[in-house]
Amino acid sequence: MNPSTHAAPRPESSSGTRVGLALLLLLALMLRLVGLEHGLPHSTEPDGLVFASQTALIRAGDPEPERVREWGYYPQLVPRLAALLPAPARAQNAPAQLDAQLEEAARDWRDPRLVVALFSLLAVPATFLLARRFLPGGWSLVAAGLAGTSTLTLWFAQQARPHAAAAALALCAVLAALRVLESGAWIDVLLAGLAAALALGSLQFGVFTLGAVGLALLLAPGRGWGWRLAAGASVLLQVALSVLAFYPFLFARSAPAGKLGLGGGEIELSGHVIYGGLFNGRGAATVLRALADYDPWIALVSLAGLVVLGVALARGERPRRERTRALLVVLGYVLPFLLAIALYQRTYQRFVIPLVPFLALAAAAGAARVAPRGMIARSVLALALLVPQVALGARLAQLRSRPDTVAQAARWLEEHPQLREQRVLFLPTQDLPLPLDEQALAANARMMDTPARPWFTYQQALPPERRVTPGWKLFSMPLQAAAQKQLAQDVLGYLRALRADYFLIEVYTGGRKPVLLAPLYPALAAVAQRVVRIAPEDGDESDDLPLTWADDEYPRQECWALRLFQAERLGPVMEIWRAMP
Repeated sequence: MNPSTHAAPRPESSSGTRVGLALLLLLALMLRLVGLEHGLPHSTEPDGLVFASQTALIRAGDPEPERVREWGYYPQLVPRLAALLPAPARAQNAPAQLDAQLEEAARDWRDPRLVVALFSLLAVPATFLLARRFLPGGWSLVAAGLAGTSTLTLWFAQQARPHAAAAALALCAVLAALRVLESGAWIDVLLAGLAAALALGSLQFGVFTLGAVGLALLLAPGRGWGWRLAAGASVLLQVALSVLAFYPFLFARSAPAGKLGLGGGEIELSGHVIYGGLFNGRGAATVLRALADYDPWIALVSLAGLVVLGVALARGERPRRERTRALLVVLGYVLPFLLAIALYQRTYQRFVIPLVPFLALAAAAGAARVAPRGMIARSVLALALLVPQVALGARLAQLRSRPDTVAQAARWLEEHPQLREQRVLFLPTQDLPLPLDEQALAANARMMDTPARPWFTYQQALPPERRVTPGWKLFSMPLQAAAQKQLAQDVLGYLRALRADYFLIEVYTGGRKPVLLAPLYPALAAVAQRVVRIAPEDGDESDDLPLTWADDEYPRQECWALRLFQAERLGPVMEIWRAMP
């Protein structure tokens, strides 16, 4: 039997629709590239150290990279591509200008960000092509536009973390599975296996795409079990090759990066620990909160769309057989993934990114059902869905294109050059994009000599003749065990012992971790006078909550998407205090 006789015809798109998709792609690209270097190299994202370290190790050709724990954690598709970009200049050939040195210091972080941003862009055409299985071209553009400008996706698409890239590649795998369902052709089977392999090569979550691919193989029309088994074997072979290529740390069991373990209800996989007892359903609240805080508009319109579709289903309306099978394949990925993250208590907001295209599809499908017949009215409704989300994405890009609070604190120091000879003590929770003098470089090594501080380590590696001079007397506050004990027992004695002329601190209040810093800020007023406060929101003295990478460890969460319109810049709250005699 010829399987093509069972295949649903693939919908064609008009030239206007193709132009619209191209414009959406351009918009999504701009939103990802504008501000891509924000925070670098002085304020790096959590977990970004993994990709930065992997990229640096690959570029250096390290013969034993598994000795570095960060060689594990995440699969290596992204850093292996990032390592193909031009490497930073050797220390002996470092540029002489400060701005150029800052750019060089950021290279191992910026390049993985670029790869993640470009991979995440695939969500736009993939969402469009997915939606075309169910919707006309215009409403498919709406779905693609919502997915491409999602604030949650954009928030992480400009970070050296895999989640936005992995979400787009997983969506491509689902789309490839639909092609298998429609045609049953071997080329589509191979493409589906490749897409699933790349999704797994970007993040462990990629394993969930095998549900969609497996269902497509089972439901592909006109094929016997011999074909289905052979096709399944080819997909698994590509997945196995992906593990060999992008999970090399799994085969270094004796090294830190290859640590694996099973027992006591826990699974340790190269740095990630999964606790069996935490599958208690509490992740569902995180999923809902992530959508409400980061993507409130998509959450609202997708909820409305699901209600509309649910009402239609309750009235007895049913999709055609081809669409029902396509929907089953899609749900073969969405439902197991949603169930896993909803059950797991330690789900984080970035885990929700793979669901965004499907929520966008639900929003567009609901709007298509209730839209009036007139072209103008339908266009107005489509724009009403898109414009608020585009505004949110554009506002995030605008803020990321501006200097963050840490960079502005450094700029304030530069505007007061007489302070260059003053002894400035700063909290090592951030670095400062300023050159250090020899004394500060030597003293700060105890707290700052870590790959998570790329600007400090870059300066330290430079030959003295290549360093920018004159340097600043910026000294890191000590936070070793003895200093922590004094900070807890005698915070005023701790501050006075620093012999500071100025303090530059990130404000920690309201129970923010690490709790050892809690006594510091209230005690400052006894030994110093505040000179300037640089916060995300100008004039707001009541809220010390940062507006930065993520709020995983904060004592409370806010609607970050709406906070974007209140803020003038991103970053933590920074204050500069002048020590009293």
